[in-house]
Amino acid sequence: MVRGATLSDLDVAMQLFDHSRQIMRSNGNATQWANGYPQREIIIEDIRNGNFYCICDNDKVVGCFSFILGNDPTYDKIEKGEWIDDFTAYGTIHRLACAPGQHYIARQCIEWCQQQVDSLRADTHADNIIVQHILEQHNFRYCGIIHVADGTPRKAYQKLIYHDVPLELRNYIEQAILPMHDSFDLAHRREHILSVIDNCMQMSQYYSVDRSMTYTIAAYHD
Repeated sequence: MVRGATLSDLDVAMQLFDHSRQIMRSNGNATQWANGYPQREIIIEDIRNGNFYCICDNDKVVGCFSFILGNDPTYDKIEKGEWIDDFTAYGTIHRLACAPGQHYIARQCIEWCQQQVDSLRADTHADNIIVQHILEQHNFRYCGIIHVADGTPRKAYQKLIYHDVPLELRNYIEQAILPMHDSFDLAHRREHILSVIDNCMQMSQYYSVDRSMTYTIAAYHD
């Protein structure tokens, strides 16, 4: 279950950040979340702004994340690439953390967030291979390099969500069909099929076509 966080969740959230920071360090990511980031003050502000959420197993908090709707100034400029869609209103996932021994926290976060918007964005450090893999496995597309507030670079990702296509169909294609492309040749892997889907769906807005059929044909075309 995902719920909005309160200040009473702050101490648990900081423990989750400490654990996630340890995971980063043990996997070769020595610089992300340095100097105690995210500090308590940042999370307090997120909570007060209604942007911080807890993932719960019954009453126990097992994960947390920030989800911010609206324009993120750090995404205004992107280098070595471009956003898939720079017009649709989007939400951004930040500061995702989990408790020890917990699995699928990222999936629960992403599934909840994509119910809220038509476009999701996220960024991560070049050394954070774990988060890069999570985003790619959840069908985010790498878009380019952005720079966060302290000037350091981050790899930026975006995912478009087609809510006019039935959820059951989208889930089936994302979970059963798209992963098949991971074993294809380099020119026809998941990044390729996602590009085809996004291009077809954007073009389909200008024609009298069945959008669910368009989505399915694009996903199956290889």
